[in-house]
Amino acid sequence: MTSFKSLILLRIKFTRSLGAFVGRAIPGVGWVILATDVSTILYRSVVAYNQLAKPEDRL
Repeated sequence: MTSFKSLILLRIKFTRSLGAFVGRAIPGVGWVILATDVSTILYRSVVAYNQLAKPEDRL
């Protein structure tokens, strides 16, 4: 609950580890990277499927 409260109030918790600081300071970056990866994989999968499938079976 404490970390959720600090996220709502936009407070940054300082740590001795740079990785932990960045991970807590920028929590949305991971979600953006994940969404980009998922959309890229889906797009490339559809393109590859459409190249292999018959014209009437394409997406």
